[in-house]
Amino acid sequence: MSNAWIPTPVSAAWCVVFAGILLVHLWHAVVMSLRHRLWHTGHCVMAAGMIAMFWPAPAMPVPARVGVAVFAAAALALGIGLLIARGRGVRLGWLWLLSVVDLGWMGYMFAMMSSSWAWLSILGAVWFGAQAAAWASGRLGRVVAGHGLGEADPATHHAATQPGGVAGAPAGSQQPTRDQRVLAGPGHAPASGVAAVAAKRVAGFATPGWVIDGGPGDYSVRISLTLMALGMAYMLLAMQFGVISIPGMPGMPPMPGM
Repeated sequence: MSNAWIPTPVSAAWCVVFAGILLVHLWHAVVMSLRHRLWHTGHCVMAAGMIAMFWPAPAMPVPARVGVAVFAAAALALGIGLLIARGRGVRLGWLWLLSVVDLGWMGYMFAMMSSSWAWLSILGAVWFGAQAAAWASGRLGRVVAGHGLGEADPATHHAATQPGGVAGAPAGSQQPTRDQRVLAGPGHAPASGVAAVAAKRVAGFATPGWVIDGGPGDYSVRISLTLMALGMAYMLLAMQFGVISIPGMPGMPPMPGM
């Protein structure tokens, strides 16, 4: 989209940033498993949505109504899933609630193409600004490392691929299974022959070459989520206070107050 706050060069730059964020979390979703895979997948979907929002063209590649429907459905599905899991006694971390709220804000951003409220947009910008500060400082990373997703132990992965192996394999090991690369979650015992991997998980940051997924030492997640939160805060303010440079999106009335 285009407005005074988001000229074409700025739109293109943010699209590149969010494309990088999408690739980072797509890679994490591939190497991790279960709840960590779901967590990173949610960030992939949000990054894709932000690319559509910042797309440097008069019309977004995704209709606003579709964006609202997708993110509202995603927030609702995740919320219901968490309630069901909680009802079954599954341990949950409060970072899941953060994801539900973030998905809801994404839906609001798409809804802003037809209507918006200044106080709500400012609240959203403050929400994401606080998240950006928390990720940049490592505070939210420490929450992730401290069982923030509700897992029995924080999932870990190797910082580099070992010769003859794959990412997540300890030096000198055979090709690991998915459970050897990461912790599968509560109720999933480590596969046979992965005692060394389990020991590295317990050691956490003290073990060279191993990082906790999303923890303070995982700079790919820390930096990408800082940038994502900043981009979301900026988009909320730009859509609320920017001066629209076109009469309105196809099939949508002009943004109020623009």
